[in-house]
Amino acid sequence: MPFEDDLTDALRAAAFASPVPVSDRLAAGAQQRGRRKKVRRAVLASTAAVALVAGGGVLAAQWRAAPPARQVAAAATVTAAPATAPPAPAKLTDPVTAEQMLDLLKQQFPAGTELSDGVGEGAVKDPTLKVDGPFAQYTVTDDRGSGSVSINVHAYPAPFDLGQHALACTTTPPSPDHSCTRTQLPDGSYLRTVSSSSSLAGHDATDWSVDLQRADGVVVTAAASNTGRKPEVTRPEPPTSLSWLAELARKPVWQTVTTGVHSDPVALDPMAHTWLPVPLQQLLQTAAPLLPAGLTELQPGGEDSFATFLVDDGHGRSLVRVNVEDWSVYQKSQYTGGDIADEFTGGTTLADGTKVTTTDRQPEFTGYPNVVHSEVSVLRPDHLLVRVESFNSTDYKGSVTRAMPTLTVDQLKAIALSPTWHGPAK
Repeated sequence: MPFEDDLTDALRAAAFASPVPVSDRLAAGAQQRGRRKKVRRAVLASTAAVALVAGGGVLAAQWRAAPPARQVAAAATVTAAPATAPPAPAKLTDPVTAEQMLDLLKQQFPAGTELSDGVGEGAVKDPTLKVDGPFAQYTVTDDRGSGSVSINVHAYPAPFDLGQHALACTTTPPSPDHSCTRTQLPDGSYLRTVSSSSSLAGHDATDWSVDLQRADGVVVTAAASNTGRKPEVTRPEPPTSLSWLAELARKPVWQTVTTGVHSDPVALDPMAHTWLPVPLQQLLQTAAPLLPAGLTELQPGGEDSFATFLVDDGHGRSLVRVNVEDWSVYQKSQYTGGDIADEFTGGTTLADGTKVTTTDRQPEFTGYPNVVHSEVSVLRPDHLLVRVESFNSTDYKGSVTRAMPTLTVDQLKAIALSPTWHGPAK
């Protein structure tokens, strides 16, 4: 039997042996873990402002952050409000302003906290205006460096489905650079805690967030990052703790600032209105007959829409990555950013309307100078995106095993342009 047939059979066997993953359209955890490509960072930049924000806290004794693993465990124990909670403050009759949000957030910090670079967003009554708030953010500086903290409040249409994917934990298992817990409170609301890290210029950028999710449609997100306004890592952890953030998110004051907040269902799950993921098994089965002959030590893996292979052509084991997304569901809104077609400006358009862009042997976007990759991206007329990459390393974080990527641009193009790729079952 030819080697490529052996390779195909081995890959198919691995695909069918894998458990069927539950589709998670948002796939936020994977994005935070650095597996999402730079196109998502550009196209969904406005989504990031909605979905990931940073926040402050309540108790001065909890202000100094502990190691991330301890923080996640501590946050998971926050399960109930005091039995005799004080009366909630009156709701504002007028839409809250950016200045008011900044002042309210400032009041929550311990005395003496060094705050700078305040940025706020108020609520408006005009639904045609972009609204990322009410929102407030500060840079916090202490003897360990600077980090950002903020608060974000959204009010969605009620009745609010607290079990829907956009606000649940991702279905992928926990990993060293991503974890999520979600606990129901006695009043029926939920508290979700997310800890994630990704590479930024060779350093670990860490984000902690806590979401209070209420059945009346109010969602309060408090979070913290070890980066400030500038995209630089200046401290080992964010300047606050997850338990501190949990207390902040549950502050009654945030329930008073929802007057005039525009509720857009697209904001609940913007990824579902941009692209749909393709099941991992489908990717593995389609990729099997497309990989070039002569590769050994095949090791498939990945998640929905993102398949990875470790291959060896006899000159060093390396990573091949395949990304397939169905963009036929794209709906433009204030939360979804630009269409994926915008990323193909300046590329080549084939006779059938297929758009193609290529990158040959360029340093990977993560900031690791020794990692080189080649890439071919294809956008078909049916808006199916197929991106295939080959690296000179076993991952995209610096594990270099060879001088150049395993597959050539022509080989990548042949894989990406194959008519056998198709979107998820509708």
